[in-house]
Amino acid sequence: MRRALIRIVTVLVLFLTALAGGYLLSSGLAQEALRVEVETQLARVLRGPVSIESVRLIPGLGLAVEGRNIEVYPDPDGPGLSAEWARVEIDLLSLLLGRIRLDELWVEGAHLRIVRRADGSWFPYPMAALGRGSGDGAPDPEPALFLVRACERVTRELVEDALVADHLEVRRSRVSWTDHRTRSGRPLRMGVEAINGTLDHRFFSDAPELALRATFRGDDGAAIPIEAEGRRQGDVLRLTLSATGLPLGGFETYVREALGPEAALAGELSGVVAYQTGDPGTGFLEIDWIARNLAVAVPLGNGRIPVESAQAAIQARLELHPSRLRLRQARFDGEQARLRLSGVIERPLRDVSRARLETEILGAPFAVVEHFVDALPASDRDALEQIFEEVQSGEIVRIGGSGTTSISEWRRLLDGELSTLPRGFVLGAEIRDVSLSTAGRDRLTDVAGTLAWSRDRISIESTSARWNDTVLPELSFQIVGVSHLFKGPQRERLVREGAQPLPGLVPLGELLRGEEGSDAGIGFPTVRLEILELHHTVSRFPLVESRLSIRPTERGLEVDIHDGTWGGAPISGEAVWVRGPEPRIRLSVKVGPPRARSAPPGPPPSAESGAAPWMRGRFEVDPLRDSPAAFHTLTGSFAVEGSTVYLSDVNAELDPVGTLTGHLRVDLSSPDDLGIALAIEIEEGDLSRLGGLFGLPDGIAQGTVGLTGSLEGPLRPGSPPLSGLEGFVSVRARDGQIRQRLPLLAAVAQATEGFNPLSERESVAFESIDADLEFSKGRISTKDLRLEGPVRVFVTGELDVASDPETIDAVAGVFLFRQADRTLGRIPLVNVLFSDKGMVGAYYAIRGPLAEPEVDSLAVRSIVEGIPDVVKSPFKVLKILSQVGRGEAKRDEP
Repeated sequence: MRRALIRIVTVLVLFLTALAGGYLLSSGLAQEALRVEVETQLARVLRGPVSIESVRLIPGLGLAVEGRNIEVYPDPDGPGLSAEWARVEIDLLSLLLGRIRLDELWVEGAHLRIVRRADGSWFPYPMAALGRGSGDGAPDPEPALFLVRACERVTRELVEDALVADHLEVRRSRVSWTDHRTRSGRPLRMGVEAINGTLDHRFFSDAPELALRATFRGDDGAAIPIEAEGRRQGDVLRLTLSATGLPLGGFETYVREALGPEAALAGELSGVVAYQTGDPGTGFLEIDWIARNLAVAVPLGNGRIPVESAQAAIQARLELHPSRLRLRQARFDGEQARLRLSGVIERPLRDVSRARLETEILGAPFAVVEHFVDALPASDRDALEQIFEEVQSGEIVRIGGSGTTSISEWRRLLDGELSTLPRGFVLGAEIRDVSLSTAGRDRLTDVAGTLAWSRDRISIESTSARWNDTVLPELSFQIVGVSHLFKGPQRERLVREGAQPLPGLVPLGELLRGEEGSDAGIGFPTVRLEILELHHTVSRFPLVESRLSIRPTERGLEVDIHDGTWGGAPISGEAVWVRGPEPRIRLSVKVGPPRARSAPPGPPPSAESGAAPWMRGRFEVDPLRDSPAAFHTLTGSFAVEGSTVYLSDVNAELDPVGTLTGHLRVDLSSPDDLGIALAIEIEEGDLSRLGGLFGLPDGIAQGTVGLTGSLEGPLRPGSPPLSGLEGFVSVRARDGQIRQRLPLLAAVAQATEGFNPLSERESVAFESIDADLEFSKGRISTKDLRLEGPVRVFVTGELDVASDPETIDAVAGVFLFRQADRTLGRIPLVNVLFSDKGMVGAYYAIRGPLAEPEVDSLAVRSIVEGIPDVVKSPFKVLKILSQVGRGEAKRDEP
């Protein structure tokens, strides 16, 4: 292998002095003959003509040889290597042993002139040989590692053992560099001047093994001091080079040659470069620099990434191993952004060698991000560009990428030749305080989260945001095939205005869930939605012709997206909503190529406002069992206009019999309550099942029941469900029976024991129960609640469910002996004495707290005296009615 350049000057002097001294001692020829012999030997070794003006032997205590005006590699513009003067002292003991060893060597006025010609060839010969590779002329198998391997060779030659003498001293020497192969056509000139230093391998030396000082002179003429030091500590060799204010502009030519014509480099560097090596073939290159007035442009793909900083810290560690090359801890800390870079490349470096690179930019402005996106392959760039077009302001906490592929694929990626990112590549970013443009007056702000992009797959984790004044749930989602969202017609991606926040979802969830540990909540089975269209800023694109299934869980909801069209592209996926103090949503979507489809019909205007809903469709609910409102089927249509949800054409087949129809309006604009407007009709329902809706215990009543009515007002979690509603409900039950353990009937049986022929029966049949109930902000009133059967009950009064405690003010009448009444009613004149209620009965006034009211007999109105005053239970009927939907009725109250 060709020796490092630093050995060239010393090898020249070695052969000059050693051959001269040896020749004189052995043959005694004159100095002229010595000069010719030395030139011949040096020309053979250095592979170039050598000219020496004079050579002389200097007698003394030892053997010294001196030479003047040495020139090697002649050229019209001057020799490639020259020295004004050189002196060497030879160890006499080594001569006696037949092996020449040099004690000391001094070189003064040495000049190494390095030239790259316009055709790309190098001068002088050592540089041309280094450019070709190994000493046998074979191409360098790893030309990219030439600089690193050169660092190792130079370090070993200078520090490991005595290079040519135990003590080497260089004075007033220099290295010049002229490059004629530049894009501008103007030769580039720079060099190192005033080289003064020593290389000492003496055993008792206290000085550093290598100490050198010089001046770097750039193409602009600026003189920059540099220093070099080398040491050996055990088996570890270390060479350090430091400089202050090194101009970078002169190296821009070589940066462009390596990275492309769009690359740029300006500024100055101050710091240290160190190379450390232990075992052969291993080494560690360390960089610790401070850059000032730095301006860099790095080409990447179809664009370039510019970096400017008044001051920046640059640190890196490059590790060379026989099987790998590792870049570790590479850092760039500028004023506006920080860069982290690391990677591992397999050796030997070939096109098929695998390379893993990771890069990360911290604190970069969006302008830098746009340049980063511009450099990506077309398919990935187009999608990300449209996403970032929506960004109005914000902060990029970090952005970067990582991937593993062959060197050839990396080269194609950096040159912009790939149409998409290689498999396994991941681009990542973390954003904070981002504001996005939205349709109309909507505002999507305070967006924060982490994003990962991998070959048309985008993942966003732990994203928070504020839509207008509403804090959205924490969102995590993954979209596969995201580029398809931007390939369809533009009209398919336009979101119509009109969506409003839905803060009422919070109280709705609380009402459905009920209190912790209770069964008061309203449970629902799986709901299937057919969404005809959904236009919402948060969804970014319209969602149309989609089918979803929603399954309630203990912790929230699970949603399956069976199919649909999002932004003109077909999708499928799933979502999970987890409720709690900090609600979370996790979404996974797969997007396919856009498909041609006919435009859906325009949305119908709202029945109330005439505006188009931003969401509409149909719903179907799976059968519901084990509930007072059990049903086989439940279907209907829905629409969302602003913050209001409309359910219309609601139809249900009740379980086991009966039908339900109606419609519902729910206002979700308030975070504290729901504004509802309900119209409902139930026909031929089963009283044993639906009785629970009116607070009746399970199995307490049988028969057929119907209901019609409408209610309107707010529903508040934690408040009685009827406390804010107004409206009218009519209840009709037919042909059934009620078990005697119903509080009212139990009291009647006890009060009329000995009189009542029904008191021994387990249940009492009825022909009908009719009640017209009026609701008014927590007050439920009836003018005529009527139960017809062997026992007749009539109630008139009012129940206040909004007060604490709940209160009642009513009059109830209880009439026995229905058959006797009918018989006496047929007798002329006698029937005039009776009302249509009956003959044997009593009236009671019920007032006070519903739990323990005062019940007083109204004797004046009693037709038959002697009925015991303990008949004080008719008020239970109203109490039961007040508990509809609350699940608070006591089941076996006597």
